[in-house]
Amino acid sequence: MDLKEKNPEEKLNNNVNDVNNLENGDNKKDVTAEKEENIEKNTDNNAKSDEKNKKENETIKKIKKIIKPISLTMKIITWILIAVLLSILIMTVLSRKTDVFGHRIYLIVTGSMEPKIHMKDAVFTKYTEDVKEGDVIAFEQGNAVTVHRIVKVYTEGEKRLYQTKGDANNTLDKGLVQQNQIKGKVIATSTVMGNAIYWLQHNFIVFILIIGILLIILIIRRII
Repeated sequence: MDLKEKNPEEKLNNNVNDVNNLENGDNKKDVTAEKEENIEKNTDNNAKSDEKNKKENETIKKIKKIIKPISLTMKIITWILIAVLLSILIMTVLSRKTDVFGHRIYLIVTGSMEPKIHMKDAVFTKYTEDVKEGDVIAFEQGNAVTVHRIVKVYTEGEKRLYQTKGDANNTLDKGLVQQNQIKGKVIATSTVMGNAIYWLQHNFIVFILIIGILLIILIIRRII
């Protein structure tokens, strides 16, 4: 049987197809290589980004570890300060009517006891019937409470009367002090406490606003 020879045109087409197939194969290889290269780059970038984020997170954690104790300490100090100031204010207000376990606080508003006790000092008193000459006492005189020194003690039977005088005064106090007028004996004084009480009495609204702001900040921080 005779084999027919291929048409030249058909041969040409076959050659063109072979060339195209080769080129397509090469293009596919190039595309695949490019994709692999891009994947490697993305992987490297992701790894670097993860490492950077990890370092940043570690830094943030370290900062938080440092800040947390400081923040807690500041909170404790703030609340202790508020509690102390409120206690002083409440005790000062109550002292006008009653004592707290026998103790009272008074704010000195004159300089009659200079230089021992200064104006705006806070004096702490404790009730006792055992008072003697030389003691500084707080006693009721009309609608006010006076803090002066006992300079003389008089006895009438079982009754004791006390002559008082301010250290800075040139004259004795008018009248004698009876036992039932005495609110307490001065056991301590404090200029710092006195200034705090004076400030609270004259800036009470500001003090309440400060407490309100602190409470709002704490609430917001808890929510966040």
